[in-house]
Amino acid sequence: MNLLIAMGDSWTAGVGCYPDTVLERLDRKEISKDQAYFLSLDSFAEHNWAKQLTNKLGWDLINLAEGGCSNSGQAKILFDTVSDELCKKYDNIFVIWLLSSSHRLSFYVNDKVRSYHADEKMYKMVQKISSRTDNDAQLETNFYIKCVEKLCKSNNYQFLFGNAHVEAHTLKDHKSNMHKNLKYPTFNRYVPDNMYAYCGHPTTQGYTIIMSEIYNLITSEVY
Repeated sequence: MNLLIAMGDSWTAGVGCYPDTVLERLDRKEISKDQAYFLSLDSFAEHNWAKQLTNKLGWDLINLAEGGCSNSGQAKILFDTVSDELCKKYDNIFVIWLLSSSHRLSFYVNDKVRSYHADEKMYKMVQKISSRTDNDAQLETNFYIKCVEKLCKSNNYQFLFGNAHVEAHTLKDHKSNMHKNLKYPTFNRYVPDNMYAYCGHPTTQGYTIIMSEIYNLITSEVY
């Protein structure tokens, strides 16, 4: 039996897969966009690219993705959540990480990982004190990629990563970067313009495009 551990932000959590019934209520202004989001969480979980992929392959899935999560936050969640004992249960384990914006930060708050965006006070304070540059942000993402890679190597997991919607990682010669075998540096370039929801995330059909690219990669002889 095989297992997929999916990592990422809203692009891996499946935001954008709104049910038609929810969109109809939103169009009629019966609910707000925030309400539409929370009413669609089950649909997001069922139709994201990772769930579609494991359904197609017949694998088990652990989806660690959280909307708005930082790359450092996802690495922390992986280390905090996944047991080394998994390798005794599964024949093969794939860890696939679609990276988020490298500028997001994370800290532990009340025993949980909390990510911060550029429009939040914590981020602005850190930015003001540190004068953090784009390169600094990418170097931090690279550090966490290396941490996850070492964890995977020590447990004999297959590790693949790439950029979801922004170029968070630019080390083109990195051996584990799935994008050396793909056409585009970010997965959002695979999704046609007519396959995005009103929130700017892919629809179910858009995530199917992403799933298909990853499916073709992991079922080829490359990995």
